[in-house]
Amino acid sequence: MRSWSFLRDAEENLLMYANQAIIKSPVAVRIEPSNEIPGEIRLMRRKLGFDFGKFDYGIVDGRVVLYDANRTPVMLPKPSNLPKFKLLSKGIEEFFDHTPRLRVAG
Repeated sequence: MRSWSFLRDAEENLLMYANQAIIKSPVAVRIEPSNEIPGEIRLMRRKLGFDFGKFDYGIVDGRVVLYDANRTPVMLPKPSNLPKFKLLSKGIEEFFDHTPRLRVAG
């Protein structure tokens, strides 16, 4: 299974391997990063209007299959998630860098 977390342009894509059909992090026997994010899944994200979220997907017979599109992914505050938090925080910085500033009258 592949798991793509993103916040604006900040993103993390993981390949997860397990000895069972339904894969969640706790049952994964191996998790490795992947920089290859298919254009098809990026197009799905654009069509669905996601700025932040997590897509679980696979590649079956050469085609992308979206298993789950989550606008509110759970990311537990534990030390192993710190790299993901740091990575995705770049998306927050990007958001504020491109957001018009409000002027306060006074």
